[in-house]
Amino acid sequence: MDLGGLKASTVSGRILRADKLQDYNSFKIPKKILPVAYNKAKVQNGLVDIEVPAFSVIVLELN
Repeated sequence: MDLGGLKASTVSGRILRADKLQDYNSFKIPKKILPVAYNKAKVQNGLVDIEVPAFSVIVLELN
């Protein structure tokens, strides 16, 4: 992903990921899908290299 001139040297993030598209949290299983640290993103030469697994949402913070 091109940063469009934004100056960043580090990236950190969190990911929500499910094994199946039909997975969800419920009152019976409230912690089936939880946010966890995501450390597979890298900043290099004005670009962010990121691997997005299926059935996931990722939030990145650039510094």
